[in-house]
Amino acid sequence: MAYRGPIFLQLEFFNRSKTPPSIYSLSKNYLDLLEKPRSNSGIHRSGLLYRNDRQVKALVVHYHLDSPFDTPQIWVKAEPFRDFVADVGLVARVRSNDFHDNDDDWILTSHANDFREEPFHEDDNWNHEFEHLIEFEQRKEWWLQSLGRNAYEAQRKMMRFHAQQEHLRRTELSVCRELHMIFGECLKRTGEPHYERFLRIAKVSRDMMLAPPFVVNLHHAPHREGDSLVFKQAVRSALQSFKNNNPLLFPLSSLLNVSILMIPPEGGGKDLDNLARLVLPAVHEIWMPPSDLARALQIEAVGDANVRDFWAAELAALPKEPKHSITMYHAFALPRLPDDPKEGFVRLALGEGSNPVRFREEIDNYLDKWNESLR
Repeated sequence: MAYRGPIFLQLEFFNRSKTPPSIYSLSKNYLDLLEKPRSNSGIHRSGLLYRNDRQVKALVVHYHLDSPFDTPQIWVKAEPFRDFVADVGLVARVRSNDFHDNDDDWILTSHANDFREEPFHEDDNWNHEFEHLIEFEQRKEWWLQSLGRNAYEAQRKMMRFHAQQEHLRRTELSVCRELHMIFGECLKRTGEPHYERFLRIAKVSRDMMLAPPFVVNLHHAPHREGDSLVFKQAVRSALQSFKNNNPLLFPLSSLLNVSILMIPPEGGGKDLDNLARLVLPAVHEIWMPPSDLARALQIEAVGDANVRDFWAAELAALPKEPKHSITMYHAFALPRLPDDPKEGFVRLALGEGSNPVRFREEIDNYLDKWNESLR
């Protein structure tokens, strides 16, 4: 039977084509295919995985140009959105040892301190790569005399690569922690005393974290005739402005993943996959993220000849296009909070693309470890 309610959907594509389609075209095509059975499939219900792709309230798409498989692979994972919300809420209970409404809270007590830190915890072992890069560039003349121009430029490119990776990773973890709060706290407390007051406090936190400079404001989702053109123009303007105001991030050396965060307008908004099709082409064109690690690395800057030859061979094996692409995106329809604008809004958050945070899997891993500790 097809899903009837809201869905959390994950798609992962492993390419083997010499001319692969874009990440946003792939997701749109497969969301359409998952809606209706083929006429000769022998499936007699009207919906295949779901009845309408508007049911998808959280969408994750991961895109691999350098597939380890001999043939193309497509992985699909779907679950009721309520199951995702329940698991996020359970994480909050585990963290606070909030099991006083049943007889099993004593089981957790001896393990409680092991689970105080939530998923997406940020450790303190950052290398402060941007600080090192700025210091390196400030002493440019000294380094030029010591290294020579070619060695200086090679070192600078590698430092930019690592600095961008670290910055994007930290930004991504911060946004994930805020999303965890939104889904884990705002939705699970429905009907509790002082719920409205709590939501107003949560809104202050959300609006602080899901705002510049942490994310890019992209206007509101199209929901009336003519809105799409205005939205696309607003997206391009916002992306160009962000690029102009963040010279340490551009040109992008690191791989990139993004999260599209939509507060829907009152009465609904754009489907998540269609929203992605309006946003991502402009991201590719204006920010020009490298589509693969072999393209991100400055191969000529690698000192070891064997390592340099390895990456040169990896680069040669890639399809010629796309040269610029994100490696993954999340798209979430977020719950509306008190005093949200009637039109809603759309925000774009940045993350590191070579080892992106997998939002759902981080929650599963946390709960798996907790469950194991109870045995």
